[in-house]
Amino acid sequence: MAIDEIVELVRDRGSKLNQYDLNQIKMIAVDVPLEDSEDLAMVFEGIALVVNDPLYEGDIPPME
Repeated sequence: MAIDEIVELVRDRGSKLNQYDLNQIKMIAVDVPLEDSEDLAMVFEGIALVVNDPLYEGDIPPME
């Protein structure tokens, strides 16, 4: 399932999540069914928490 693949990627990369990973996530997100859109929104909220953390090591600019 696409959402599981995205969650696994975010979990595995953690504070080293980078722009390439985010692009991969966006490509996978296209396959997320509409009924899972709330789950996808929560994943992106999690990504925002990761990149806004002072210990973040990647290259994604801060997100709101």
